[in-house]
Amino acid sequence: MPEVYKITGYTGKNTGETDKVSSTEDESNILLSYWGEAVSGLSEVITRHGYLKTDGTDKAIFAFNLPSSWNTNVLASLTRCMNQYVVNFICKRWFNLSKKDEVAYYDKLCLDLAINIKKHLAERKKPQRS
Repeated sequence: MPEVYKITGYTGKNTGETDKVSSTEDESNILLSYWGEAVSGLSEVITRHGYLKTDGTDKAIFAFNLPSSWNTNVLASLTRCMNQYVVNFICKRWFNLSKKDEVAYYDKLCLDLAINIKKHLAERKKPQRS
């Protein structure tokens, strides 16, 4: 949530509508419901290669069924894209309440991130000749 607070706060400050646009811990109940939607959406993005595991906590844990030829060098980038997807999804939903003209931008970010996530999951190591 800290990233969501930063983005909405920055947007609110730059538009002169800080109180209207910025999210805070006071809205955490709303933001947590958006977090659940974001994780569910991310689960749909990765469904071909993995699934959402539940362990009884509020953490989202994804398990992947990737071949041994999957390029592990993209793991850091995949993780970053997945985190950004969740943050941008929450911002999109928040801005739908507070600043509707920002929604299309964050929707596009989510779509682009979903494509990047799928590309990362499809990465394979180059075959080595012996």
